[in-house]
Amino acid sequence: MANLVRASLLFDLRLSESGIWTEIRALTPCQMGTQIIIKGPDLTYPRLSYIETECAQYQTRLTVHGVFVIYLIIFFVDFRHQAIMSKILVVFGATGNQGGSVINAVLADPALKDQYRIRAITRNASKPAAVALREKGVEVVEADVANGESIRKAMENAHTVFAMTETIHDEELVTRDLAHGKGLVDAAVAANVSFYIYSTLPSIKHYSGGKYLHGDHFDVKSKVEDYIKKQNIKSAFVSPGSFMSIFLESMGPAPLGNGTYAIMNVVIPQTELPLLDTLGDIGKFVALMLADPKKYEGKVIPAATKLYSMQQIAQIMGEVSGKEIRYIQQPPEVMRKFIPANAADRVIDMMLYFQDFGYYGPNTAKVLEESQELAPKNLTTFEEFLLKNKWTLS
Repeated sequence: MANLVRASLLFDLRLSESGIWTEIRALTPCQMGTQIIIKGPDLTYPRLSYIETECAQYQTRLTVHGVFVIYLIIFFVDFRHQAIMSKILVVFGATGNQGGSVINAVLADPALKDQYRIRAITRNASKPAAVALREKGVEVVEADVANGESIRKAMENAHTVFAMTETIHDEELVTRDLAHGKGLVDAAVAANVSFYIYSTLPSIKHYSGGKYLHGDHFDVKSKVEDYIKKQNIKSAFVSPGSFMSIFLESMGPAPLGNGTYAIMNVVIPQTELPLLDTLGDIGKFVALMLADPKKYEGKVIPAATKLYSMQQIAQIMGEVSGKEIRYIQQPPEVMRKFIPANAADRVIDMMLYFQDFGYYGPNTAKVLEESQELAPKNLTTFEEFLLKNKWTLS
């Protein structure tokens, strides 16, 4: 039986019973000038240096006791990876719902946790959410998507990147989102990232045939998606549905003054939205891509639990709260009074697009049905989301 000689836990060397080398395999990546101590039953050679290389093969000549010569053929696999060949996964938006969900999904999956080492990117590494990530053993790096140099440094030695851009409703939305989206993938290409996952959205202008022209907060994500597909990088896309959380915020029930409540919007009650628990579930879809990049390369995966009509949403919220909640359709001119001026055109066109064409276009129901065959089985229903967040009406 072959004797096993260990080189400071960095390599496994297998020698035959006669002491002749038969096999050596790298267990960890190399770093410039690292010193190895090779020890065996009758062998100690304390100062063998090896040189940084990437996916390379070379020979090192080692003289033992001044008599025997052993040639070690050392195979190095991507020096950027940490112990046991784990790959660096860079997550943007790490302290927000999307990036946070991706991190949670990886940490909750033993196989992915072993395969990837997470590098969380945030603008402020001292904020409580960033500190909480460090306490979980996650590397936290400060970078700003508006600063090209900082994101290039953040992606150094990365294997995979999850990228998303924040939507801010102002006059610079399209210019800013397009610049940030392109800048992120350009940095990934420059850093030789192997796999790039982007959070995208369908194009309202495209699917509506130009009927709705104020859906640029969706359209710009689609433009970035198209740009990514043209770059020299393997990529996949997750397309989140409507966030369940909006019904706890801007689109939530409003009191009517008689003990009852109403959800109001411009669309008919039968208009359906594909709802998603962003923090709880989008990471589960990304985890599928991380587990099998080849399967999802080039694909856009819609991320949602299922379609809910506006009427159903009001009914579920009423059942959970114990209050009477109705859905009331309002004309656009009335709804504008309840929406910030810099977002009103976008929100109204977006909702009317959902009504007329569907969230993911005319084939929304079919697209979601196909994605459900791939989707994780433990997605959060809207009722579960409300209960989990202890939502009530005061």
